[in-house]
Amino acid sequence: MTIFTQSRLLSKVLSIFSLLMLLTSNLMAQFCLGLNVRPDEANPDEIFLDLTTEEFIGVVAMQFSIDYDPNVVEPISVVTSNLEGFTDGHVNFQPSSMMSLAWFDATTSGVTYSDAAPLIVFKFRRIKEGDPAFDFSEHPTMLEVVLCPNGGTDCDVLDNFINCNTGENLIPSISGKLYLDENKNCELEENESINTLSSWRGWKIAAAQDGAYKFTGISEDGSYSLKIFPGENLIEIIPPGPYYGVCEPSFTINSAEITENPPFFEGLIQVLQECPLLEVNLANFGIEACETGFYFLSYANKGTVDIKDAYIDLSMDARLEIVEINAPATDLGNNKFKIYLGDLPIGASDFFSLSASAPCDISPEETFRNEAIIFPQNSCDEIVDTWSGASIKVDGRCEGNQIVFEFENVGNADMVEPRQFVVIEDAIIYRTQNVQLEQGDKEIFSIPATGATYFIQVEQEVGHPGTYIPSAFVEACGRNENGAFSTGFANRFPEENNDLAVSIDYQYQASPDEEGRLFASPVGFEAEHFIEPNNVIEYAIHFKNSSNGVQIVDELSPMLDITTFEPISASSPYNYTLEEGVLTLEVPPTAPGELWNLNSFVKFSIQPKADLAMGTVITNSATLIYSEDWTEQTNTVFHTIEANFLQTSTSVSDLVQPSAEVTIYPNPSSDVVVFTLKNWQGSDYQLSIFDVDGKELQSHLFKNSQYRFKKGDLPTGTYLYRLIGTNGTVDNGFLVLID
Repeated sequence: MTIFTQSRLLSKVLSIFSLLMLLTSNLMAQFCLGLNVRPDEANPDEIFLDLTTEEFIGVVAMQFSIDYDPNVVEPISVVTSNLEGFTDGHVNFQPSSMMSLAWFDATTSGVTYSDAAPLIVFKFRRIKEGDPAFDFSEHPTMLEVVLCPNGGTDCDVLDNFINCNTGENLIPSISGKLYLDENKNCELEENESINTLSSWRGWKIAAAQDGAYKFTGISEDGSYSLKIFPGENLIEIIPPGPYYGVCEPSFTINSAEITENPPFFEGLIQVLQECPLLEVNLANFGIEACETGFYFLSYANKGTVDIKDAYIDLSMDARLEIVEINAPATDLGNNKFKIYLGDLPIGASDFFSLSASAPCDISPEETFRNEAIIFPQNSCDEIVDTWSGASIKVDGRCEGNQIVFEFENVGNADMVEPRQFVVIEDAIIYRTQNVQLEQGDKEIFSIPATGATYFIQVEQEVGHPGTYIPSAFVEACGRNENGAFSTGFANRFPEENNDLAVSIDYQYQASPDEEGRLFASPVGFEAEHFIEPNNVIEYAIHFKNSSNGVQIVDELSPMLDITTFEPISASSPYNYTLEEGVLTLEVPPTAPGELWNLNSFVKFSIQPKADLAMGTVITNSATLIYSEDWTEQTNTVFHTIEANFLQTSTSVSDLVQPSAEVTIYPNPSSDVVVFTLKNWQGSDYQLSIFDVDGKELQSHLFKNSQYRFKKGDLPTGTYLYRLIGTNGTVDNGFLVLID
């Protein structure tokens, strides 16, 4: 049995006793664990590591890890165990720098040990002189102990006990509860002690220390439990949006000053502005050819006012046949539906499912694109005076031997000026053009169907609220000269749909034997999976749930900014913690009759760290822990941070031959674009800027390794550039200028 399956089994024991904790008083337990290093007199090159303890009374379960310096020592084995039922199978020597232990008393009556001898003795071999640096850790196994000193009553789940040698807290934690301060005096009145939001979705508690963070969400009743760092911590209460405030949004606590297990903090939140803020999320586990699968739409009122007559505009991929929608809906034709949600009180959240079948002749590489937009979208943010009120949307479809993109102005005013759209054929810029519509008008843009994948993205009017940039794609329409069509390009672009009111789901065809898979969007371009530095990455973990539930452990790349982590959607509720880059999700068991939960998923987003070097690779994979004998590792996905990786097919296409000699950042840009020459020769360079028809607009001379190009009066749009040095053309490419 691996340490992961031991840990999963132990988690079930801990869950049982966590429930008992709610029914009993908290113990002021003096339980401690310690580590002691001593030489082996018979073998000078070997040492003993003693695990010592005090107040080991009625211990039902425990788990933790021990770090060590692999350059100084290497593990040999367990030498002695005075812990009843403990065997070599309860410890796992990791190949790098830690060993993990997970044990529980099979009788659940609790084990008591009071002898002076060590509880467990491990042996290590010295590789060289130095401090082996043994220390307790909670990675990859959480540090927790369950004590039931009275044989099953007054149980305590400890994650905040002390080191026998130093008296310091090992892995300290805090707990607390948030309340709604209705009279806004930042004092908890008696009548407010039961005030809570109907949903705490999106609220987070964070512990910060020296740039490192630990996060956790809020339970349905407003309570939380958060493990903190040894030493000084900054605790922050983070609301889900701009319309809430916190009376004491942050405070400091030193783990050395903790005297109770764990300390409890009450927090008061306030409504700062009454404003609607709707969120929608669309996702699914995957759908097989010739089969019917489930899609899930979750929605929530994250604002501060009740909302009347909410609805969702749903656009499903034209290749899918919608079988059933488990919500009131109107079929608008062309696989478009209006879903009626009714009135949504503050904090209300719910979900519904729809079933869809895929055609039998679809290839495994084809991608389904589905989009959901929730209404009404009244914004309380200050509206920019220059916004006309026009709002553009775009749809794409295959009609015989043509690809048709349809623009529509769904706003409440005419467009005051043309806005640019870009069409990309596979990985090449095919065309840029303008569109201008009066209120309610539509316009068609058609191109021949050649078997290529076409992606279109259009600019909104200046000052348009939100961050949604309308886009669409059409795949598998027509055939090329070889009788085939391209795939794999559909979700290589970020959707730019950071707007909560918009959810876009890209989904490959599922495999019949798929168990645990990790998907990333955007996929990125070429074999390196190039993405630009400011791209948000969405990860979706697919798994088969069961009556046991599942624990998901995702050790996120250090290249990701964990402060930008956001849960997106899931097939069922779950709890999560994010501690020092390790994301742990606890998904509850599937309830009888909930067949769709057998095919389950969780989805979250996160951004790369700012200022990563070009060429930085970001990888991710996750471990799925189902039971004591069922553990899986997902596939690994990766991205490479880069800029200027697209080509263009215009009248100056001969110019576009991307080179590794130059990087440009940021791209797109609203102000300055920095051109950096990696192999600067100390000579003069000329930077020329062209429009998409090949007309030269500007020319700049410089003699440094960097040049700061300013947007100036150039209108928003896509431009070509050419960089020439003493020995000829150094680089060609495109840049996008935005407002």
